[in-house]
Amino acid sequence: MVRPSDTKARIQTVARELFAEKGVQQTSLRDIADRLGITKPALYYHFTSREDLLRSIVQPLIDDVDAFLADTEANAPQSPRELLQGYFDITFRHREVTMMVVRDLSTLAHLDLGSRMGHWRRRLITLLLGPDPDLAARARAVVAIGGLSDCTVEFADVPAETLGPRRWPRWRRSEPARRRPGESRVKRPHRAGRRRKADPRAPDMSGMTNRHRGNAPRCGTLSTSPQRHRSVTPPAHSNGRSTG
Repeated sequence: MVRPSDTKARIQTVARELFAEKGVQQTSLRDIADRLGITKPALYYHFTSREDLLRSIVQPLIDDVDAFLADTEANAPQSPRELLQGYFDITFRHREVTMMVVRDLSTLAHLDLGSRMGHWRRRLITLLLGPDPDLAARARAVVAIGGLSDCTVEFADVPAETLGPRRWPRWRRSEPARRRPGESRVKRPHRAGRRRKADPRAPDMSGMTNRHRGNAPRCGTLSTSPQRHRSVTPPAHSNGRSTG
C-alpha cells in the first residue's frame, strides 16, 4: 500500500517536471494526474489547487536560503569564498525550482519570489562587504551572485562538486612596483641586436657642437625659415674675436 507521504512526493516530482517542460500556466492538475496515473480527486486530496502545489515545491528553497542567511548573520563572519559557496550549494540543490522559475516568470508573481530574491541579494551583499559599500564593490557583488544563479541553470547537468566558488582560482591582482623616496628610476636594458636604424634623410651632425645642433634642419620638416636653413658650419674664432 502506497503511503500518503509517498504519493505527495510523487505528485511534487511530476509537477516539477511538467512545470519545467511546459510552464506553470500551461500545466493543469489534470496533466499531472494523467502522468501519475491517478484520479484528479486523489490529487485534490493532497493539494487543493495548482498554486498550493506550486508553493509546496518552492517553499523548501525559501526555507533553506532564509535559514542559511540567518545562521550566517548570527555566527562568526565567513570568508567571501565560503559565503558564496554556501549560497551556491543551496541554490544548486534546488536548481529544478530555479529552472522552473526562469521558464515561467509568472511564478515570481504568484509566490512573491521577486521581492524575496532581492532581499536575499541585499543580505548577501551586506555579509560580503559590510553595511556601507561603495558602488563599484556593490556592482561586483551583484555580478558574482547573479553569475552563481545563472550557473545553476546553465550547468544543471554538471556535478555540483565541479562548480562553485571552491573551484575558482585564487586570483592575485598584480601591482606595479613602487619606488622608494629618492630612488632613481631603473632603465630597462636595450635588447641585443635591436639597434635603431639611422634615417637616411637625417642631416650629418657629426662635428657639430651642441650650440649649433639646434639650428640644423630636422628630418621631415619643410620650413623655409632662414634660421632653420642657414649654414651649420661654426664660425672661426681667434682669441675671442671674430675673424670676420
